[in-house]
Amino acid sequence: MVSPPDIYTSALDLNIEHQVIVDPYQPTIRVTYRTLAEDHLVNGLLVVNFDLSELFTQLRASIEPLTQLQVLNSNGYWLLNKQRDKEWGFMLSLHEQTLAVESPALWAKINNSAAEKIVSFSEDALMSFFKLATFTSNSSLAQDNHIIILAGSAVHVFDSAFNQALMYGFICSFILLLFSGAYLYRDYRFQLKLLNASILLKGEQLELTAANKQLKKYVTQQQQLQDDLVEAQKLSSLGMMVAGIAHEMNTPVGGAVIATSNTQAISKKLQEQIDSGVTKTFLTQSLISMDDNLQLTRINLDKAVQHIKSFKRMAIDRASDQLVSCDINKIVDDLFFSLSPRFKATRIDVQKHLDVTLLLMSRPGIISQIIENLILNAIEHAFAEGESGVIQVRAVNLGKDIVCITVADNGKGIDSSLIDNLFDPFVTTGRKDGHTGLGLYMVHQWVTKILQGRMHLVQNKHLPDEMTTQFEILLPIDISTI
Repeated sequence: MVSPPDIYTSALDLNIEHQVIVDPYQPTIRVTYRTLAEDHLVNGLLVVNFDLSELFTQLRASIEPLTQLQVLNSNGYWLLNKQRDKEWGFMLSLHEQTLAVESPALWAKINNSAAEKIVSFSEDALMSFFKLATFTSNSSLAQDNHIIILAGSAVHVFDSAFNQALMYGFICSFILLLFSGAYLYRDYRFQLKLLNASILLKGEQLELTAANKQLKKYVTQQQQLQDDLVEAQKLSSLGMMVAGIAHEMNTPVGGAVIATSNTQAISKKLQEQIDSGVTKTFLTQSLISMDDNLQLTRINLDKAVQHIKSFKRMAIDRASDQLVSCDINKIVDDLFFSLSPRFKATRIDVQKHLDVTLLLMSRPGIISQIIENLILNAIEHAFAEGESGVIQVRAVNLGKDIVCITVADNGKGIDSSLIDNLFDPFVTTGRKDGHTGLGLYMVHQWVTKILQGRMHLVQNKHLPDEMTTQFEILLPIDISTI
């Protein structure tokens, strides 16, 4: 294992391809460099094979009768010898072909020396050796591989051989330095590009932060506007209901006023007759007429009181957030009674079919607002002005836990492009008529958030009685248990 950025070189041996030694022999040194993703490269090893065949050919050519040049590895095996059958013994399993076996004394001197040394081996020969390190590493995990160049010759020949061997060592070092320089230059260019990209990214991040801040400001303003529009629409709905109640009360109150005026006129005539002398017939007719007018006054005042009580219940229910026990039949009756002036102003027949026998523990004011918004939404969007049609409000028990309320109409239906976003805020087909598109959004929020129910639109093919649009609302019988 080699930790980056250390470099590791293999021992000098023969090139092997597909587990077979290449013939002719190719002396090879492998240099590996460990790379990591943190260095902006990929995880792996950069391997460089140095083919020293040419070097060994030149070394072999330098062997002369007076110059016996030998090359050994650190274990004493010959890599280059005048007798070729002695070479590469460690690769060919020739364990006896070593200098340690052939000349133990010389090998002992070489092995015990840490550097270059001249050895006088015999009277007629001068032997010298040189340990050439192929790799020097600062890592404790790397091996210190070296080769031994051994020469036997005259003194003047030794100097020339030593210089030549040293030159080849410098060539190898230069090649390694060249590769290292190329890698460092490439890394420098990559780091420069990375720095420029980082500066550009930082600028874009600042712009994005500013845009996000502005967007949050716009979202807050939109939310405030939406809340204001919701409140305005609720007040508008209440104002329309008040106007309808006031208009509806004109008839009974007006009738009571007329009957009271008639009673006053009869009473005045009766007083005049008393002063001048009243007959029994006139007295009887006056009393009968006064009784009729008083009955008419009582009837009209009862109608006005009924309107007032109905409106009062609705106003109290809508102003209260408390859970109360309520009857869906009474809620719908009060709503229809309050909206009757609006119904009379159209040619639309608003029908109710209620089959709910259980009392709800819920918020009746919210339920009333939901049904009112759906009815008014159908009146305003499902039918053209002056067009006749039918709106049906139905309610039925679905077991003991759920009540189902539906509001359906046989109008023109809803455009398919709006169905997916129908309950989103500001979605409307009547923008030109001043509609905000918050009606169905509020209804959906009231059903799901306040009443803990569910609401969805039913498609045409599932509707009865030629209805084209139906909103189905499922409400729990008792919200307090949820």
